Amino acid sequence: MSEYIDKTLTVNPSETYRALGWKPAPRYHILRRLLFLTENMKTHSNDWTYRNEALLRRVAVRVSLQIYDIMMEIRNALVDKIKEEILHPDNYSHFPNYHKMDKNFLKWCITLNCQMIAVAIRSRDKTIIRNYAQILATRRYMEEFSFPEVKRFITVMENTIKKELILRSDLQKQKNRVDDYITNTIRFLIDEIKETYEIHESHPPDYVSEIKRVEYLAGIDDIKLIVRQLEDVCGDLKAF
Repeated sequence: MSEYIDKTLTVNPSETYRALGWKPAPRYHILRRLLFLTENMKTHSNDWTYRNEALLRRVAVRVSLQIYDIMMEIRNALVDKIKEEILHPDNYSHFPNYHKMDKNFLKWCITLNCQMIAVAIRSRDKTIIRNYAQILATRRYMEEFSFPEVKRFITVMENTIKKELILRSDLQKQKNRVDDYITNTIRFLIDEIKETYEIHESHPPDYVSEIKRVEYLAGIDDIKLIVRQLEDVCGDLKAF
């Protein structure tokens, strides 16, 4: 989220207060409560950790499991919708390099992206996304994809996934959490891709020639194998 660090994001809750006919008492203002939160964390660190982790398990993990399971259930439909959007004739100017890809290869690239996002949400491990983003960005950079094109591709995935998940009756009451999980994961992915692009662009030509020698995912069979391995990993996670 580095691009938002220097932005002033002022929020005025007056409309919310008016609609609810309610507003928090001054003693619960975040600037006042932070003193108590910090003190409790220092003085009663074990209790503080236990209560916060218990709350996360009760609410967040359950939703993350739902999202993963549903994404796996509708994965083929998701991939087809994303592929259709990317390859639509009206979108050629936005995705010129993706249009040049072998269509079957593109489909498995989208499948791998969906699987990575689902696994990151399921495990709550952003390291998976960070490592994948670095590999993906390097490959796309060497293939002369621009960062805006890659970003638009990821954004289409984000919008499609959120749209399809929110349509599910079992997630109707969790729309905000669905949005948070997907958006946060996608934003993290995009930021890592952007950073990797910037690293490559800031280096001299001999560095670029050197990374060209590194082997990356080159075929559909490689991608299929990784997707299967990720499915196995999440199968193991469910046993805990």
